[in-house]
Amino acid sequence: MANKCIKCGTNKSVTWYYTSGGYLCENCYEENKTNRLIDIKNSIKDAADWETYSATDMSEIFWRELAYYVKHPNKKSLALLRTCTLWASHDNHALSNSFHNALRWAKIDLFVERARTDLPEE
Repeated sequence: MANKCIKCGTNKSVTWYYTSGGYLCENCYEENKTNRLIDIKNSIKDAADWETYSATDMSEIFWRELAYYVKHPNKKSLALLRTCTLWASHDNHALSNSFHNALRWAKIDLFVERARTDLPEE
């Protein structure tokens, strides 16, 4: 018997995600996840704000913001990259190491970038 998405009603998905309310298709799951991550990143003002969120969410936001920042440098993404890096340094060595290596690979020095005066807000 095929699963049916509780959000869009489709029964054509390769991957299904079970929630307490039923199944979500892959597209609806990703849309919900993206919306949840946007809410989280909009709530972050400083590094300590990450304490209430999972390392998984922080990692996902870091990688999305890094990809965006590489193509579109801006103050908001830079601030998120910085808070992720600072909190990971405090809380999760493996994640901190991953962030550090990713920034090096992308040739982004957070201290140099913070001193830039030509960055748009977003």
